[in-house]
Amino acid sequence: MAARGFAYRRIEPYLGVARANFLALPVALVAVGAAVAVRSGTFDPFRTGVALAGLISLHVAVNALNEYSDYLRGIDEETDPTPFSGGSGTLPEGELEPRSALYLGILASLVGATVGAYFLVVVGTPMLPLVVAGAVCVVGYTDLLTRIGVGEVAAGLGLGTLPVVGVAMVQDGTVGTLGYAASVPAFFLTFDLLLLNEFPDEEPDRRGGRTNLLHLLGRSRAALLYVVAGLAVPAAIVGSVAVGLLPPLALVGCLPSIFLARPVRWAIEHPEGDLPVQALRDNVIWVLFTNFLLAVGLATPTAAFAAYSEMSLNEGTFLVGRALFGLVLFFMAFNNLADLGNVSDRIGEAGVPYPTVATVAASVPLLFSAAAITLGVYPVVGAAYLVVFMAVTTVTVHNFLGIDDTEEQENEIFHFLKNLLILAAALVFLSLALGSEAWPYGLGITLF
Repeated sequence: MAARGFAYRRIEPYLGVARANFLALPVALVAVGAAVAVRSGTFDPFRTGVALAGLISLHVAVNALNEYSDYLRGIDEETDPTPFSGGSGTLPEGELEPRSALYLGILASLVGATVGAYFLVVVGTPMLPLVVAGAVCVVGYTDLLTRIGVGEVAAGLGLGTLPVVGVAMVQDGTVGTLGYAASVPAFFLTFDLLLLNEFPDEEPDRRGGRTNLLHLLGRSRAALLYVVAGLAVPAAIVGSVAVGLLPPLALVGCLPSIFLARPVRWAIEHPEGDLPVQALRDNVIWVLFTNFLLAVGLATPTAAFAAYSEMSLNEGTFLVGRALFGLVLFFMAFNNLADLGNVSDRIGEAGVPYPTVATVAASVPLLFSAAAITLGVYPVVGAAYLVVFMAVTTVTVHNFLGIDDTEEQENEIFHFLKNLLILAAALVFLSLALGSEAWPYGLGITLF
């Protein structure tokens, strides 16, 4: 037990500087690129998986190198971190040696570079501009691009446009107009994600030598730019559908724009005041949901869209049920990652080893389960994982039998029953996935 605790204490700080709770973004971007490939008929699961590993590695590299640089400049010691902005606090609190964060960033960069080299070999020269641009964004982001006022644009490209185009390209070496059109919303989404997160750290960033758009434009004009870029996302989707670059069902990607209400209201009415944490949270939800729903719209065949008018009541209820269930799973995963510290503390108290590692390792596959059940993509795998996950967490994390406090016990009983209900639904979906009939209005990508 002591050895296990020692190992956990060694791993947890690395997850902190890697900003593990932010790694849902590369998953969402790969989903969009993969959806483009599915619609184009070029989808290759292996290449998509390799691309996902490479993109996550590059994201970890940027995060770790950024933490290292911010620590050296004293930025993280002055910020008031929130779950969505500021540093992880790992280095200022002495939980990890600064050079270890540097080494992690270098190692993750090498993994990403290896993936890039692999695709240069198997795909060829069409990948070269993307690999070079990605390398510039990773290597130059912290110490160059964020100091000359183009950090937000670099983030929009490196964690927006390039991943979507790149995942589409690695399938067979080509990217049609569909892939480029799908990458435009991704640019504005990540651009706005970074721009809004800069407001709480405005002064520490300035004193640390950074020059971002917030410093160049001032709070009011930068807030207005946030609003314009936010509105550009649904505008790009609607415009692309109108001219035939995106399929009609891509319009579902506009639905999460409702989450812009709180941050946009703040940006218009109170840009000089403190930014509410709830607005930061809504901004993250908007970014992730838009990418995932856009992926759903892109991957759904046109024939299925055309056939919706002939949908039977049984098919319709099954589709709506899958979508709602997937939405619940997505929120579960998002909440776990957004509140990683508190969640890992809670499951650690329940006796789960390596709680931070366990939380991340369990939550990321939840995103896959949400997509698998909603879209009918390897539903057996998605449902089977969910059955195992819910069975384990129900009896370990929410064991109410040994709790003496009545209020706390009632709370755990509620969560126990909630998990039991999700487990029952997962068993039903697993049974249906093991059957011989294809799921209506699914993509039909299965193991059998």
